[in-house]
Amino acid sequence: MKIINKTKREFSNSYFDKENETKFKIIKREWSLAKLQDYVGGRIEMIPTDHGHLIINEEGKLMNLQPNYCASFIFFASHGLTDYINGNTILLLKPSLHKNIDQFVSKTASYVTNEYGGMMMFNKVNELANNININ
Repeated sequence: MKIINKTKREFSNSYFDKENETKFKIIKREWSLAKLQDYVGGRIEMIPTDHGHLIINEEGKLMNLQPNYCASFIFFASHGLTDYINGNTILLLKPSLHKNIDQFVSKTASYVTNEYGGMMMFNKVNELANNININ
């Protein structure tokens, strides 16, 4: 996982996981519905978390989109190891975290990309994928 874009004008942070070809973007302001749908590749679903709202593709699992480890990490932190996120995802960051966005981004990326955290995420997401019936 590596940061591929940091735009100060929009103050967004994007990650691209080359292995899974999934994107994760953190934003501080709202986007239009069309822009959100374009980014996630379909109908959106919003999932509240302790850090803001994850905006995901409503049918990500049904479409067999690749797991998104950054988004799954954010989901796990708020909801436990109960489900995982597939496909491109946006986190609409809570206003209270705006001033600490660099620290938040750094900690999230550091955990997901380090060997232990990355392996834990990979193993847990695969375990959940095998145990969750989506049909």
